[in-house]
Amino acid sequence: MVREKIHYENNIQYLDMLLKTLKEGISLDIDKEYFTVKTIEDILFIDNTIDKIFTTLKENIHLSKRALYLQMILKTKQSFIDLINRILRKEYFLSEHLSPIFPKLETSRSAHRKDIKEIKNTLVSIKASGQEAEDFISQDEYKFLLSKEEE
Repeated sequence: MVREKIHYENNIQYLDMLLKTLKEGISLDIDKEYFTVKTIEDILFIDNTIDKIFTTLKENIHLSKRALYLQMILKTKQSFIDLINRILRKEYFLSEHLSPIFPKLETSRSAHRKDIKEIKNTLVSIKASGQEAEDFISQDEYKFLLSKEEE
């Protein structure tokens, strides 16, 4: 079986868009009867997909633009942790109805925090070795790219 090329940049950008939409959606006063199950499915999908992408990035150490993709997935993980934190603090209307998955969210948050530390260490190692210097983007460049999506 031939493995298809993974489009990391597009996949991560899509996850970022899903996260943004989910955050905005659950901040609305929406009916729990319609949206609780879908919101749980979306959260679990995003969590699982972030993990899959990160796993392939860890495994593919010779991947071109790996540092760039690691920076991107780091930001996505941070955004996902922010979503989890806000849900657990019950800042969203639907938060109370998401309580059955609170233990899963707490476990997930811990795993993503651990991954973030690993990514930061990996990026430091890559930068120290001089590999992929052209793949690093500055915070300003990343903010510019994200602001383009919002327009």
